[in-house]
Amino acid sequence: MKNTAKIEIFEPGIVVFDPVVLNDFVISNAIESHDLFDYFLNNEEVGRRAVENGVIFPLYQIPEMEYSIFLKGAGQESSFNGAGEVFCYSGIPIKVVSGLVVIADLNALMDWDSAFFMNYRNVCAESLGNNDYLDVVSGCYALSIRGFKGLNYPFVSLGYELEFESVESLPALSNVATTDDWDFSIA
Repeated sequence: MKNTAKIEIFEPGIVVFDPVVLNDFVISNAIESHDLFDYFLNNEEVGRRAVENGVIFPLYQIPEMEYSIFLKGAGQESSFNGAGEVFCYSGIPIKVVSGLVVIADLNALMDWDSAFFMNYRNVCAESLGNNDYLDVVSGCYALSIRGFKGLNYPFVSLGYELEFESVESLPALSNVATTDDWDFSIA
């Protein structure tokens, strides 16, 4: 089971998604644009629905650096010695049907390539290092994201811990909450 990932982001943000769930959303909403980021920004209702329905979750603004992303419990206790928790956000809806979630910089949405991401486990080695994946059992989840700085081996210094809490139905985001309300920067 792959429970750690490392990416270097070239755009100021990270997106978490199951490629099958995202591709199904794109098809069911007849989205023809390959720039999903721009589409979601210009069609706010569709973008909000994607987040509320657990299709994607974006983390921005994040400086363009290298980050470790890992499942809760993936690191040894020594990995956290001297590390500081910067934030924790919980209750984020995310749906997994393929058994994996992709962790990528915003380029994944800005230049959506369904053929690449639908076969991701087999082609991820061909990526530029700005995306990776974690194995997650299929289901509906309330996602918690914790940001850390000062992490030790095997992680890079800056990292995000993801905790997938299995739920019967996706948690509801507050009507006033937007992804802009949260500060995910840990640099």
